[in-house]
Parts: sequence; structure tokens; C-alpha cells
Amino acid sequence: MNENLAELRRIFKSSKWYKIIAILAVVVILIVAADRIYLRILELDEIGGLSSIYIKNMIWKIGIGIVAGLIAFGAVMIQNIFIIKNLKKYFIKNEKVPGTFFNWIPAAASGIIFAITANSSMYLNAMKYFNGNDFGIKDPLFFNDVGYYLFSRPFLMNVVNYFQGLVIFLLIYAIVYYIAGIFMVFANLKLDDFKYQPIMIHLMSTTALFLAVRFPVYKFKAESILFGEVVGSTGAGYVDVNIWLKYYRVIPYILLAIVIAAVFFLIKKKYKMTAISLGVFPAAFLITLVIALAVQGLVVSPNEKDKESEFLVHSIAMTRKAYNLEDIREMDINQTEILTPEMLLENSETIENIRVLDYESAIRTNTQ
Repeated sequence: MNENLAELRRIFKSSKWYKIIAILAVVVILIVAADRIYLRILELDEIGGLSSIYIKNMIWKIGIGIVAGLIAFGAVMIQNIFIIKNLKKYFIKNEKVPGTFFNWIPAAASGIIFAITANSSMYLNAMKYFNGNDFGIKDPLFFNDVGYYLFSRPFLMNVVNYFQGLVIFLLIYAIVYYIAGIFMVFANLKLDDFKYQPIMIHLMSTTALFLAVRFPVYKFKAESILFGEVVGSTGAGYVDVNIWLKYYRVIPYILLAIVIAAVFFLIKKKYKMTAISLGVFPAAFLITLVIALAVQGLVVSPNEKDKESEFLVHSIAMTRKAYNLEDIREMDINQTEILTPEMLLENSETIENIRVLDYESAIRTNTQ
């Protein structure tokens, strides 16, 4: 009996059985997914021939997921090349035998994770991006067409955020891989292990890459001031235009200088100066934040009407344009006639559009 159990364990431990089980699992998952898709298509066709929309959305979703997954897979594979190379050097330096290194499995797992998490938020914006149009109306601050904010900007932000998240993942992944790799050979882990030059250069370079990827983020952050609040309306205010807009326009170049300085000090093996260079980035944000709060409290708030008036003009103008209310004539009515039934009938269309209830107040009162 024990011999039979041992034989079964030996069979299932073989790589051949692992492959067979994995293939069967994939086949079962595909069959279940295909069945659900087919039933959904039948359901939508019965409702009113809406299956074509569902199929189109599904194709876009799968396509975006595949692209996002392949990029993540390739990025992790490249990261693994540097990690494994550095660990082998480290083990040889310490006269240790290198352990087993994993390459394809974590790369494939990372690709699947990014494919699943990315396509759920990107594919709809991708459809808008590739099928959007201009409105012929531009904002008064950046002179972008309104269509850019509705169709292009959301997808471009998704792309930048994706790469930003990917680089953060690569940095955390590298740290974890180095720790696990060192633990495989050494009984304990010391801080000095990360001071090994190839490992430190690799981690610092990945950090610098993260800062470089943030370069286009500030274009979107600058544009985001248009969606802020100024005196109860939507738009950019005094502090937004005079403080934050200037910060967002300057910080990308400061960021570029930080990356160049960090790489330079890494090459020169001046790790303290590298850390100081990277610290300039959060310091610049904190200084700008303090200035913005001071200007808002000391300059704008005491004289808000005058300081924000020129920015409210833009908000009012764009709102009127959005509702096609640009051709408004203002007139004083000095005398009114006595209303008669005939006058009410002649102006019935206007009277029927007069709002007699405030919806929010009516709903709130009705639910008390």
C-alpha cells in the first residue's frame, strides 16, 4: 500500500503531469468562458439585436488586455535579466553557489495580472480615443479642443498611469526578488547586501525611471486645474493659474535635471548625493504647497471677489457656450400688461416650461 502511494506521488510530481493538469485547467476555463459569452450573445439578440455592441466591446477589452499584459511580461523579463545577473555576481563575489532563479513564471504571472487590471479601465477610454471628434471649441487657458478633454485625455492618462504603476511594480518586484534570492543562499539578510554596487545601481536606476515616467503626468495635472472649484463654480482660480500652473510647467524640467543628476552621481558612486538629488522632487512639491496655501489665505481670501473675478468670466462664458446661451439680450421691463386667458394660451409653451418645484427640496421633503 505504501509503495503504491509513493508511486502516485512520484507520478504527480513529474513535470509531465503538471503540464497535463495545467493544459486541462486552461481548456476548462476557456470552455466555461466561451459558454458564458455565447449565452450572453443569445440574450442580447433576444432583447433587440444588441450582440454586435457586446462583441465589439469584448474585442476592444481583450485587445487592450493583451497589449497591457505583453508589455508587463516583457518589462519583468528584462528586469529579471538584470536581477539574475547581479545576484550571480554577488554570489560569486561571496564564494557561494547561486541558487535557482525564476524567470518565466513571475513574468507570466505579472503579465496576467496587468492584463486583467488594466483592460477594465482602459478599453472604454481607448474606444473614445480612437473614435472621438473635435467640437471646434477651445478652452481659454491651454487652447485645447473640448473633444480632447472628453475623448483623448482620459485614455492618455490611462496609458501614463499604467506605465507609472508598472515601474512602481518593477521597483518593488526587484527589491523582493533580491531579498528572496539572497535568502536562498544566506541564512540572514543585512543592509550592506543592498550596498553592493550592481544591486544599488539597478534599484536607483529603476527609481530614476519612475521619475522619468512621471514627466508627462504634469501636463495632465496642469490641465486638471480647469476642473477645480472657484467661488462655487467649476474652473481655474487665482492660485491655480498663478501658483500651480507655473509649478506644473516647471517641475518636468526639474524632474529631468534630477534624473540626469541621479544617474551622474550613480556612475561616480556618490550614493549620498544620488539620494539628495532624488529628494529635491518631494521638497519642490512641499515648498509649492506652502506658497499656495499662504497666497490663498493671505491674498485671495480677504479679497476673493476681485481676485477671482477675471477667472469667473471664463467659467461663465464657457458655460453659456456649452448651453448655447451666447446670444442673450438683456432688457428692462418697465410696464406689464394684465394677464388674460388669451395671453396664457398664446404663451402656453413657455408657461409649461416654468419650473414650479425645486427637485432636491421636493425629494428631501417627500422622504422625511
